[in-house]
Amino acid sequence: EKSTCLLSPAIMPKLKKSLDNASEVGMRDLVQARKAYDEKNADSSKQAHKLTVGSPASEKHSDASDYLKSIVYGGLDGIITTFAVVSGAAGGGFGIEVVLVLGFSNMFADALSMGMGDALRYVRRQSLHVKPTHPR
Repeated sequence: EKSTCLLSPAIMPKLKKSLDNASEVGMRDLVQARKAYDEKNADSSKQAHKLTVGSPASEKHSDASDYLKSIVYGGLDGIITTFAVVSGAAGGGFGIEVVLVLGFSNMFADALSMGMGDALRYVRRQSLHVKPTHPR
């Protein structure tokens, strides 16, 4: 089956070059382009469509969203796995002491595992935000 690409072949090398340099973002002045089109001004249109390279836009997000995501995912994982361990132990005929020990040890192991996973994700995410310096 043949796939269809909506981009012209002439644009593909430019797009690849742009994607290779991910620390830069190309932008065009679309307001100026619309104005130039309405005025039928070719020179102004060319100027508006020139690709200007700048830094990527930044978005400000609260750290609370990261904490909330960790709490929800960790809580769901902890509830489900602890329930599975406790119900399996109870169904297996173990005594109440064994069921409680298995339940609490599973909750501790889950908390440790999710905490380490989240900490490693945070460290990795921070290392990706460090902009490498390349000699030009």
